[in-house]
Order: sequence, then C-alpha cells, then structure tokens
Amino acid sequence: MKSKHRWIIALVLILFVGCGQKTGSTSGTTESSGGQPAGGVQQKGSFASIGPADARKMLETRSDILLVDVRSPEELKEGSIQGAVLIPFFSVMRGQHNLDPAKPLILVCAVGGRSYAAGQMLAARGFREVYNLSGGMSAWKRAGLPVEYPQP
Repeated sequence: MKSKHRWIIALVLILFVGCGQKTGSTSGTTESSGGQPAGGVQQKGSFASIGPADARKMLETRSDILLVDVRSPEELKEGSIQGAVLIPFFSVMRGQHNLDPAKPLILVCAVGGRSYAAGQMLAARGFREVYNLSGGMSAWKRAGLPVEYPQP
C-alpha cells in the first residue's frame, strides 16, 4: 500500500508543477517583518528547462555540471546518458542525497516531469543553478543523441 501512495504523491507533484516545458528562475526568499530574511537565511536558486541539444552542449563544454538521473534503477534498462549519476526521484525529494548546492545540475527522467518537480524543489532549497532536461530521455533519444545501455 505504501508504494501506491508514493506513486499518487509523485503523480500529484508532476501534475502540479507541469511537464518540464517552462523556463524561469525560482527564488525562495522568505521574509519576516522588517524586510530581513526569516531566520537570517536567504535561499535563492535558478531553475530552467533546456532541450537535449543545449544539455549536450553544456555537458561537453562545462566540466562543473553534474548530470543527475532521477529515474528508478529499473528504468536504466531503457538507456541512460553517459556520466549520469542515479539518484531516484523520491531520494531527491526527501533530501536523501549528498548533492552540493553550489554545483550546477542537469536533471533527467523519462519524459521531464519528475526532473522538473525535483529541479523546482532543489532551486527553492537554495541550489544555485539547476536545469531540467525538457522531454527527458525520450527527447534525448528522439534527438539521436548517444545512449548507454547496461550490459546483461
């Protein structure tokens, strides 16, 4: 039953934030009275969705980018992008990762919904530079970009 609830929550999150076709900046500043950030903490992060060609260019030209695949381990059988680090969606959403908020991230999932939701959340929590691969692995494959498959 727990698994069913997790999928319902994920579906609601995906439907709530969209399917990864938006771009923009997310600023998570919470202010108290007096114009100062509540608790003295100001969280800001940028978030944008990018297409496969832009993602590939960033991965080829920027050595500081970390590619994070938020799919399940089972979904990796459908192929992955070389160099991607697997951190499943629910682990990202629960904060069960050791990602550096100062390191730029590109997030990818199957079609862009989970990575979009995870990217919005990370930017709101202060990750400075977060990108969603719009269309996910599906768009990456349609663009004819290289995919790695696990060895049997």
